Amino acid sequence: MKTLSFIFGLLFALAACAQTTTVTIPAQTVMAPVAIPAQATVPAQTIAVPVTIPAQTITIPTPTSSIALGSTAPAAAASATRAPAVGAHATTEAAGSTAPAAAIADAESAATPGTFWVYHGGKFRWGGDYSWGSGKVDYRGKDPQSGERVIAIIGDEGLQPYATGNDFNTAGYNYVVVSLKPTVEGQNWTTGAEMEGDKPIPGGPGDMQSVMPYGPNPAEVGEWNTYKIPLSVYGIKPGLHILKIGFLQKQKPAPDGQVNWYAKDIGFSP
Repeated sequence: MKTLSFIFGLLFALAACAQTTTVTIPAQTVMAPVAIPAQATVPAQTIAVPVTIPAQTITIPTPTSSIALGSTAPAAAASATRAPAVGAHATTEAAGSTAPAAAIADAESAATPGTFWVYHGGKFRWGGDYSWGSGKVDYRGKDPQSGERVIAIIGDEGLQPYATGNDFNTAGYNYVVVSLKPTVEGQNWTTGAEMEGDKPIPGGPGDMQSVMPYGPNPAEVGEWNTYKIPLSVYGIKPGLHILKIGFLQKQKPAPDGQVNWYAKDIGFSP
């Protein structure tokens, strides 16, 4: 029976191919089971008897190409849009171009593995907020385009989250990453950091610095614009412990009660 199974299996496998060839199968004898019904004094039983298959010549298909056993067909080349290189400023690379850089969809493409997220995916992971001004900050705001939870800065207000336990160790990090969405043309932001007790960063600039050299400039209205700011801009040296970071929109603010700008994906990236 095993020989018959092999022969018929061979025939079916070859039948799936596109061309034909001639194959001669030699005569052979196989053992076939034969059932003998029960007799008056003999119980029913199955015995094997020899069966001779005469030699024959048949035409069978042959494959038009060969694939090694266990191999798989090669996958089609994947096409993907690559984000700007980590650490690079978002600039237009075309020679002589003065067009503004395209906004990055979110900070995932600017951050690297090991990023500590202060605010990400609609969740706030630091100690609290020391925002200042005549407006307010809503950490449960909604993106008007996508509906996702983001930070909405309303009226004339600065965004200033502070660390859990009033202490954040910057060891292992080299950048602050943040995504900002303006509501009107021309909005731009500054950023700063302080140590516990509102002490300035030793050797730091002493005032807030523009984020615009480190991402899209000008920022695109209605889009998320991601900025990757070196800690050196704040004067932060590796391992310095800080209390808070802040962001302030410098253009004329929105009227009281109206959203001025949005923020999300604030983090420290290696």
